[in-house]
Amino acid sequence: MTDLPRLLWVWGVLSTLGGCSGEPVAPLETPPKHRDTGPTASEQGEPLLSASCELEEGHALRAWCEVSVTPPQPLVVTASHATRGDLLYTTSSPEAATHRVPLLWLPGDSPISWSIQAGAVLEEGSLETQPLPVGVKFNAYTTGNTTTEGLLFPSPCLNSAYAILTDSEGEVRWYQQLTTDSDHALVESLQWTDRGTVLALLDHAGVVEVTLEGETVQRLYEFDPDREWHHDATVKNDYTYVLFKETRLNTSDAPYLVDGVHVLNSEGTLLATWTLADHVALPLGDSTDPGPLDWSHANSIWVSETGETALISLRHLSTILAFRADPEDPSFGQIEWSLTGNGGHGFSRPLSLESDFPEVTDFQEQHHAHLDSSGKLVLFDNRAALEEDSRVLVMTLEPDSGTARVEARHTLPVHCPYQGAAYVTEEGVMATCAPHATAYEVHDTSPPLWSMEAECAGLATIFVPRFIPVSLTK
Repeated sequence: MTDLPRLLWVWGVLSTLGGCSGEPVAPLETPPKHRDTGPTASEQGEPLLSASCELEEGHALRAWCEVSVTPPQPLVVTASHATRGDLLYTTSSPEAATHRVPLLWLPGDSPISWSIQAGAVLEEGSLETQPLPVGVKFNAYTTGNTTTEGLLFPSPCLNSAYAILTDSEGEVRWYQQLTTDSDHALVESLQWTDRGTVLALLDHAGVVEVTLEGETVQRLYEFDPDREWHHDATVKNDYTYVLFKETRLNTSDAPYLVDGVHVLNSEGTLLATWTLADHVALPLGDSTDPGPLDWSHANSIWVSETGETALISLRHLSTILAFRADPEDPSFGQIEWSLTGNGGHGFSRPLSLESDFPEVTDFQEQHHAHLDSSGKLVLFDNRAALEEDSRVLVMTLEPDSGTARVEARHTLPVHCPYQGAAYVTEEGVMATCAPHATAYEVHDTSPPLWSMEAECAGLATIFVPRFIPVSLTK
């Protein structure tokens, strides 16, 4: 009798599991260690994606993503600030099985989230950028607002041969060292080329062109000790144009420094030479200078989209010259027109300066003469007198009628005695006051719409020859 309750309990359990009929009960299944969650990406017809992104060795900001994808696919790559949440960079890569994609426009010392998408498949990750190196780090003091996304300019730090790109708040988003040894290096000029590269003329260190990814496109060096490169260089149609200065004697055997232009290919082969002394007579009489008189002092060279015309700015003559620029053309070097801001100097095909503004009757010691996208002449009018504010002039050229008419002038709130640049923007012009290491966006004679002063952190601050407005979209 003592076992009867136990038997009744067992019978009840079996009845619950198998029904009251007492039929046999199948054993319980053991759960699998890995459940089948459905077909893999490839079984669904989606690509298999593997990706990793890491900082470039020796660079604080630039990162590279190594990606493999099967079957070959195009990619969309993005990078965002992990804490602020703002999108920093987006790009695409064409169809391939393996990709090496740069991440650009990343700020320093920041957490970065990245994503790579191939079709419907997404790979995500994160990385940390590093603090900026000395020579790149600077303090930015901004005022106002601008629609300009970014600014490209040489480092404002002494002995620091860096090209720097910032957003409009002055946050560094890209940089590139332009020499293998930055000591005693000076960036004389910087340009954003129409092929999306950065071109620099370095004092006694030649010309260098680099990509945003840090690759060197070309590096050219001086080859004639009697013709020293200086101030500016540009590229167009695989030709590099570099200003040089040389000593020429006038009829009294007095020495004068006179400017010219070398035209080279990417291997550094000299293709053509243009010299100012072939197109104008030097002044008569002796020079009172102890050395050669810096007579013309060229400070900018610009070449048109077609490569047919070059403009050269001559500071000490307050003159702009246009000449035939194609080194393969028999007419290379011929003057197309000349424009002088404060008197004639005997150049051929002179244009007469006219103005829509009674206060604009001349220009003096100008820099950065070029044509904008509409074909208008833009120049930075430094002015000679210290009490005069510098300004930007925009002119309509009519060589057939022999006139150049000032149709816009944009005044800075300060005098800038040397260097300088001006670029037309949506709101007015982006102008550089080089001695103050300051960029101004100005319109007409109103106070500046926006400004940014660059002050080096850790080294002495020097002049900045050009702040160049650029897009942060790639």
